[in-house]
Amino acid sequence: MMLIGCKQQPKNQQVVNATSQSSLNEIPNDSVALQNLIREVYHWESTHRSQGDFIPAQIAQDESFFHNLDMANHEKKSNEIARSGFFTTDFVNLYDKLGLLIDHYLTERIFIWESGNQPPFSNGANVWCNCQDTPSEDFYKNIVIKNIVITDDVAHFSWSWNANANWDDFSYQVEAQKENGTWKIVSLQGFEELEERLQAMALK
Repeated sequence: MMLIGCKQQPKNQQVVNATSQSSLNEIPNDSVALQNLIREVYHWESTHRSQGDFIPAQIAQDESFFHNLDMANHEKKSNEIARSGFFTTDFVNLYDKLGLLIDHYLTERIFIWESGNQPPFSNGANVWCNCQDTPSEDFYKNIVIKNIVITDDVAHFSWSWNANANWDDFSYQVEAQKENGTWKIVSLQGFEELEERLQAMALK
């Protein structure tokens, strides 16, 4: 693995590229910590967290459209994220904000969500990975990070997984911040894009 320097980079910026498990010993400790963080996050998300995000409240059998979000469920999910210890307050606040926006858009009929259909704010993929499936049930064990840029205590990078050729073009953007010596997730690409879609829908 290579540590790439550039005269134009800020003094406290380092750029590394992690592409395989065998190269982990050659990259800085922060890069190892970030890869471990991502693997732990997705292990937690896929096995320890109650599944489903932004779930609508139940409606009567003779109704066709959802009226609001299940806010009790949303609060439970938000609390799970906060208690996990993997995320900054900024990420928890964004997750909570997204739920409140979706609930507001439903109650105000800014968009219509018909029972049995995909939510109108969805792009058809899992917001946690922008994917519809994974290479395996334990995909988190094979996650690798790459294109890491670390400036002071903020890291930007993408993750992918060592899988077959069908996944060669897959990547997912992440921002992390070091708090008291521990890296935590600040933002995930899927949630940032969801916020953008919701904002665009409000302008229509």
